[in-house]
Amino acid sequence: MKNGLMLVLVLLLAGTAANAAEFTTSGNSVVYNGVIESFAPVQFTQNFDVTTIESVQVACGVAGTYTTQNWFLRRFLLAVDHGITEPLTVQSVDWGVEQLDMADGSVPAPYDLDIVLFEAGVGSPDLFANMIEIGRVTTTIDDTDVGTIVNTAIGGVIADPTTADLWVALDAPAGDVIGAGLQFRCGGNGVGVLRDAYIAAEGCAITDPTGVSAIGFPDSQ
Repeated sequence: MKNGLMLVLVLLLAGTAANAAEFTTSGNSVVYNGVIESFAPVQFTQNFDVTTIESVQVACGVAGTYTTQNWFLRRFLLAVDHGITEPLTVQSVDWGVEQLDMADGSVPAPYDLDIVLFEAGVGSPDLFANMIEIGRVTTTIDDTDVGTIVNTAIGGVIADPTTADLWVALDAPAGDVIGAGLQFRCGGNGVGVLRDAYIAAEGCAITDPTGVSAIGFPDSQ
């Protein structure tokens, strides 16, 4: 899933007007194998590299001006992929920041976004209608967070991982009403993943979580 050409691809999904929203890249935890003991702390991820942030993250918006409201999501098959079969209490989420900048080059004001946890039945279709929110916290970042991995404390419980998957999502507000226009993209890379990442953005006519590979951006992981 590594292809540097993904840095320049554009997928137009909402008309041809000059300011039509489109998906673009910016241009600019770990799986632990073996037996997991009940109630033992565990870190898991779907990424093969959890430190590298590349300019590959797709987002809906007007390129070079602002991003619309975007959902960036991951679905964790806890039992199948990570061997977690006991009740799981989430303590925190690590996530990266690729981009936070203003269209006019000014320093962006602190930006609030939500980290959200959902549960969904094993095997259920990738639809918001099938996802039950089990945790949400608002976190604030600024331009000093660009290029870093952020740790956000959040709580949520999956009572039975054999029957429910865990969704982890970033709910990033639109930047068109922030000054000259703000662009935000979470961190990603094309090094490789266990499972596809997801995105949803009404501004680009994707109303439910959709794999980034399915819209032509397989490196936006």
